[in-house]
Amino acid sequence: MGNRYSKEELGSIEPLILEGLTNREIASRLGRSEAGIRNVRYRHKLKRKTEDSIRHLHLQKEKIESEINELKQTKTRLSNSVRHYTSYTLDILKRICESWVESTQLTQFLFS
Repeated sequence: MGNRYSKEELGSIEPLILEGLTNREIASRLGRSEAGIRNVRYRHKLKRKTEDSIRHLHLQKEKIESEINELKQTKTRLSNSVRHYTSYTLDILKRICESWVESTQLTQFLFS
């Protein structure tokens, strides 16, 4: 059996529930197990209101949408960088090939 919850811990659970945090998030903040938080909530009849659950889900959705937009911007920047470096690399390869062709032609001219 784990350690008992202090009065401070018990008092901090309800405000975290009202913020819309999940049992896992509350457990993480308090350094407790998710099952322990679930048991405390059951014993003390600490339930989240439906509106709070909806608000929490809406906030999570907004956060995920924001992260998706950031990833899209990063993808665009990386694509532009890849295009730039690909073009740069191809230009260098073209110059090397031209130089090789010129030296081959010079060698053929000199030794023919």
